[in-house]
Amino acid sequence: PAPEVSLQLLDGTPFKLSEQAGKVVVLDFWATWCAPCMQTMPLVEKAMEQFDPDMVKLISVNLQESAQQIRPALERYKLNVTVALDTDGVAAARYAAKAIPQLVIVGEDGIVKQLYVGGGPKVVDQMTSTIKELVNAPQE
Repeated sequence: PAPEVSLQLLDGTPFKLSEQAGKVVVLDFWATWCAPCMQTMPLVEKAMEQFDPDMVKLISVNLQESAQQIRPALERYKLNVTVALDTDGVAAARYAAKAIPQLVIVGEDGIVKQLYVGGGPKVVDQMTSTIKELVNAPQE
């Protein structure tokens, strides 16, 4: 099962992973100082456009940085992603996100389906095909 993540979003609203049951959730662990993260995030954001936002949710989990550090990076890279603030590093620890970027795909049933460490187009392609399989899987 996916460890619970209960974080505040950059816009101040709360996010709780357990409340996303019935959706595929992609947790993207990243930081502004991580060059591969910043190169991969636009690719992930673009890939997510092909999925229904009511079915698949992307949460970009920032590792222990302040809003003052995050907002300029989002603007610089023209990213429009939902950012969750892992201010104390608890979420990253629960997912053993020691190397970032790390993408965790949680199925509609709250079970971790896939985990990718590293960035680049290949990882994004793998992530996309995993999500397609989950979204198109027959419901029991």
